[in-house]
Amino acid sequence: MITKKQSYKGLLIQITLGIAGLFLLGGCGSGPSTPPANQTPPTPVVPFQADSPSAHDETEKSGVVQGTPDAHDDHDHDHDHNHASDSHDHDHNHDHHHAAPHGGTMVALGDHMAHLELVLDSQNGTLTAYILDGEASNAVRLAQPAIDIRLIKDPATKQGENLVLKAVANALTGEKETDSSEFSITSDLLKGTTNFSAIIQSVTIKGQEFKGVEFKYPGEAE
Repeated sequence: MITKKQSYKGLLIQITLGIAGLFLLGGCGSGPSTPPANQTPPTPVVPFQADSPSAHDETEKSGVVQGTPDAHDDHDHDHDHNHASDSHDHDHNHDHHHAAPHGGTMVALGDHMAHLELVLDSQNGTLTAYILDGEASNAVRLAQPAIDIRLIKDPATKQGENLVLKAVANALTGEKETDSSEFSITSDLLKGTTNFSAIIQSVTIKGQEFKGVEFKYPGEAE
């Protein structure tokens, strides 16, 4: 006859054996498992890295942006522009300096609209005036028969002696007294004279009249 104590003991043994069996079964199934054939292995995770600088970044670091002119190009443009401006100013000023074709003194009329060139023969006392265009390269004929010039004796009052330079006819050029570019006078007042101040009383060139034009002989280079 099994006692109650023996019954509890046997039940405890069965429970212990059952638990041991469970542990054994769990240990046998803990090995590496083979993934199913249709399952893709997981992609390995790569640690995060900062992107390397691109060519555009290198360009920006160098201080030059592609497609836009740099400061040096602007400087060259300004320099060329200024140089072109300087050349224009130089040429413009050069146009206002004309050599006297007959070696005399040039007197500008108006804003270099025309010129009157004076040549003095001090030994003979002859003063000749040549009428020239704005470039002092071509003769300009006048319809007036004479040009009055006043030799200034008193600078304060502008008073002095009047000289009348008459038109010179020239058969070679076809010029005559009412259509001439050359005017001349011979006077004792001019003999031995090397310099003087004078006023052109009146001269009309191409329909424009010039009055009271003062000049010095010899004058500065025109």
